[in-house]
Amino acid sequence: MDPHLLKKLNQARRQRRAAALITDLGDGRDRLVSPGDPVAGPLGEAIAKAFRSGKSTLASAEGREFFINVHLPPPRLVIIGAVHISQVLAPLAAMAGFDVRIIDPRTAFATPERFAGLDLTAEWPEEALAARPLDAFTALVAVTHDPKIDDQPLIAALRSNCFYIGALGSRKTHARRVERLTEAGISETELGRIAAPIGLPIGAATPSEIAVAIMAQIIEALRKRPLADEQGEAKAQSDGASPGLRFGPVPLDAAEGAILAHSLQAGKTRLKKGLRLEADSLSQLRAEGIETVIAARPGPGDIAENEAAETIAAAFSDAGLRIGEAATGRVNLFAAHDGLLRIDAALVDQLNAIDPAITFACLPDHCTVRSGDLLATVKIIPLAVSSRSLDAARAIATHPDFAAVRPFRPHDVGMIATRLPTLKDTVIAKTKARTEERLRAYGSHLSDHRTIAHDEEILAETLRDMAGAHDMLLIFGASAVVDRDDVIPAAIRRAGGHVERVGMPVDPGNLLVLGTIDDIPVIGAPGCARSPKENGFDWLLARLHAGETPRSADIARMGVGGLLTEIPSRPQPRAEASPGPATSRADLAGQPSVAVLLLAAGSARRMGESAGHKLLARFDGEPLVRRSARNALASRAEQVIIVTGHRQDEIVAALDGLDVTFAGNPDHAEGIASSLKAGAGAIDGDPAGVMIVLADMPAVTAAHLDRLIDAFVAEGGQSIIRASDADRRGNPVILPARMAAEFRNLQGDVGARALIETSGYPVVDIDIGAAARLDVDTPEAVKAAGGVLESGGD
Repeated sequence: MDPHLLKKLNQARRQRRAAALITDLGDGRDRLVSPGDPVAGPLGEAIAKAFRSGKSTLASAEGREFFINVHLPPPRLVIIGAVHISQVLAPLAAMAGFDVRIIDPRTAFATPERFAGLDLTAEWPEEALAARPLDAFTALVAVTHDPKIDDQPLIAALRSNCFYIGALGSRKTHARRVERLTEAGISETELGRIAAPIGLPIGAATPSEIAVAIMAQIIEALRKRPLADEQGEAKAQSDGASPGLRFGPVPLDAAEGAILAHSLQAGKTRLKKGLRLEADSLSQLRAEGIETVIAARPGPGDIAENEAAETIAAAFSDAGLRIGEAATGRVNLFAAHDGLLRIDAALVDQLNAIDPAITFACLPDHCTVRSGDLLATVKIIPLAVSSRSLDAARAIATHPDFAAVRPFRPHDVGMIATRLPTLKDTVIAKTKARTEERLRAYGSHLSDHRTIAHDEEILAETLRDMAGAHDMLLIFGASAVVDRDDVIPAAIRRAGGHVERVGMPVDPGNLLVLGTIDDIPVIGAPGCARSPKENGFDWLLARLHAGETPRSADIARMGVGGLLTEIPSRPQPRAEASPGPATSRADLAGQPSVAVLLLAAGSARRMGESAGHKLLARFDGEPLVRRSARNALASRAEQVIIVTGHRQDEIVAALDGLDVTFAGNPDHAEGIASSLKAGAGAIDGDPAGVMIVLADMPAVTAAHLDRLIDAFVAEGGQSIIRASDADRRGNPVILPARMAAEFRNLQGDVGARALIETSGYPVVDIDIGAAARLDVDTPEAVKAAGGVLESGGD
């Protein structure tokens, strides 16, 4: 080995910098490469992969073989705070190969007994870190919850090139932390590097679980880190431009080689933004009397916007994406074929964090796409970007998990429909036709369709008979699945199969069953799959056709985005437009919001004089009106308004401490219409719906209210949602907000029923059981429902 290279390698190791010795196995020549050094083509990609993994490897490029001997300093973990989490995190990190250091000035915490055999420093962090500075192979976590201890090391980490920075605390705690650090001069871009809340989102609750979540996030950051220079020379500039790029007015005499910032007309020729000015174009400008242009003059190693965008986009040429032409620093990426789009969000975040000058935007992971669909766009913001930032971005973009369109593979599909006397033949026929249409989108074929009795034994026998002849089996049950031992999952097990999951967090699509028989996927379709509208069944079909094998844990993660609300771009809307007045679409941005009017103003005359107020009767030790208000607050309603009247002061006192709005109704004796008017006048903002809840219904829970809200959301805010007990209508009820304006026309003891019957809106009844009709108007009803009268009498 060349002694000079050996000296440089040893120097890099002493300074805790990464380096790779690249040996050409054909002629034996060596060279030393650092992260961020420009090495193009397959060899550069192999070097980047080796730097990220820390593993030496062989690589082929341009017909030659190379050995990449990578040298990475051991990763360090600096823990600020000798707390319970640290007692688990420190040994865990040590087992993962990290050099661990714990710093805490509180000597009561930083004791050798609590951290035996570990590097423990009982000093203020700023003093301890001055002696051993942070570097690119250091992760720092701050876990004391004390700004006096945590803030200074966080600032030091943000101003260094640490590969990971995490801080313990809730979102509110972190918001206050951000305010403090902003005042200390930390930029918004730098603050974005802090992982807070800390750790991967695995639902960790105990100190040990939180430590595992933190360690997993640190390892993820280490293995997917941008490959920039450890000393920070390739760090993105805060303004997003290349450090060498000079922008502004340029005299024509000094403009050769500069990049034109804005399009200009030169005679009959239009010189476009992004043009590199040469002698001919400068002559055209002079002929028009132009003496100065707004331009960017790249520094050494800067790459023009179009070339930079093309360089990043080229990483996806073999991933099922078609690359568009570059223009104004943008390259669009399109689906090269039908398939399932896979995106690694963590890698996308890392690429976008390299340099604000480089951006990548895309559709969500697991989207079904068709050939030619626009999937993503690469956009370079300034007119040029540094080659170091570009190399780091390309190294991440070439990761095989970054983005790909997985093609759909045609399946031979068998379908079983079970029958009950109440199921019409036309329903089965339409279900078959719609299923065939769905399958054609994946190139699949429904080769066998059987209709059998809705019976576990018969279904199991049919599954055994069909399993060996098909790539996939679909079951459309005559009744909904409500339990793991219901007919469909029980039949799958009886046929010798395995039930992976019953139920999915996608609505519509909740009542889906997924299983296998001899590795053949078997899907118990939810009832909504009889409709052509998008539902959870479609999500599962797409993954299976793309070659994935969804497990229960995969389905459990579908909840975010799993509420398939009405959107204008969906080709088959969930419901026809209501014949009634339309709720404003502005109200329906995202999820339609709901305000609750809790009616608690009535005189409760049927209680008599001795039993007391029904709303002050106690259920499970608290006044009924407080119980009802708490349930409303625990629901997903946006706001809760309490309408008071009779014995108003005592009702308000019973609700002390609850985050509700009060609407007094001095005319409560005139009937419920006056309470609706008073409550509507107290609504804040523009909710899409108003839920009317009677305060004397002890069996109505927050879960019941959420079911009504879910139905209102599913209908796009365009229907009346009413609670029912089987086929008997009851309360509460949600009205589209436009109907609240009609409250002013109500008189006396007339509630919302008259409006419902004349509104023209569709009415959707949601069965919540007996709770929908259980109110307590008499002493006997209070006691029968489990309450204790206000008077205390029996």
